[in-house]
Amino acid sequence: MWNFLEDHTPAVITAQRHIESAHANEKLSLPQTAVLFYMHGGEAFVRKNYKTRLISKRFPRFLASCPVYRLRHHSLCFLDGGRGAPQAVDTLETLAALGVQNVICVGMCGVFAGGLTCGDILIPSKAFVEEGTSLHYFPSITFSQPDQCCTKRHCRPFLVQRICRSFQRMPYTGKRFLKKISGAGKVRPA
Repeated sequence: MWNFLEDHTPAVITAQRHIESAHANEKLSLPQTAVLFYMHGGEAFVRKNYKTRLISKRFPRFLASCPVYRLRHHSLCFLDGGRGAPQAVDTLETLAALGVQNVICVGMCGVFAGGLTCGDILIPSKAFVEEGTSLHYFPSITFSQPDQCCTKRHCRPFLVQRICRSFQRMPYTGKRFLKKISGAGKVRPA
């Protein structure tokens, strides 16, 4: 639909050019891994419960800039991922242009599966693609899948070792989550 294999003309507007333009008022140096929150309050929760440092007040994406933070003593940055596929891709392309190589997406979803209840945390093994933005990058795509090495190296340890402490402070969802995993490494994939 969007991906034209025979078209090799360079893009007119790119994240790299936008970063190098007058729209970006500072040079950013980001860690190799970024956590993107696709839900209201994600960044505020991390800032409240962890030691963080503001890297920039204005992340230089095209659509609605936002602050970007770093977890102290960890090689992770975090920011708002945006709303909708175009803004999500805008964020991802800007992160890639800034040298970020791993991205962890945190958000909310609906599922058609037994055994899951509201507030459960899951790490999907794949996601059905039905928005139009992905077809700009692939001639055809049905599912997107996370990189398993990144998932094992970043997602699981982060969830189990660090977030569990904060979930103890949450009245309902956090306590139920802690009971379900009841020990390191037991976060289950979808």
